[in-house]
Amino acid sequence: MKKLMLTFAVAMAFAPAFAADAPSAAKAGSLTSSRKSLPMPPYGKEKPIPTPQIVKKTLSNGMTVWVVPRQGLPRVDFVLAVRGAGYAADDKAHPGFASILAGMLNEGSAKRDSRAIAEAAQGMGGSVAAGPAADGIVVSANALASHAGEMMSLLAEVTRTPSFPDRGVELAKANALQALRVSETTPRFRAERAISQAVYGAHPYGHTD
Repeated sequence: MKKLMLTFAVAMAFAPAFAADAPSAAKAGSLTSSRKSLPMPPYGKEKPIPTPQIVKKTLSNGMTVWVVPRQGLPRVDFVLAVRGAGYAADDKAHPGFASILAGMLNEGSAKRDSRAIAEAAQGMGGSVAAGPAADGIVVSANALASHAGEMMSLLAEVTRTPSFPDRGVELAKANALQALRVSETTPRFRAERAISQAVYGAHPYGHTD
């Protein structure tokens, strides 16, 4: 009996605390529900996306040039595309020619080796490199805007007077084969190759790996 009375007394002692917390919980629930019902603030005004004013010129040698100005960082980017020299132009019996050719453009010019070219580009705050694509070879370069003229000259040197050193040819072949072996171990490469073959069949796009 005494144990029962003690339990009842303890329960009565905590009852006021529970009763005091009940209104607080109800108030918190009311605030939560009121917050959920508050309307969303209106959207801000739409800001127009600046459209670059593209300038197109055709040089006397037939080369087409697009100039796309952009305000912001004091940097200039060059992209030179040589069409008809990409993966799709490779002979089926000799795949990978475009990759090797692009790699050789990175091995040096008639004036400088690859290291000297890289150091010259870094001195302008940028870089220059060639890479293959499906429809051609792309040579990209970038530099600080204050070195735009110098970088353009370096880009012309790399693309117009490649040295094609014998050692570089063997290295480019080895690198291309190694890159292909590594790619063939990835699901993405296998899937892309299967899709290309299924979509394009015997067309050159079907064997652009």
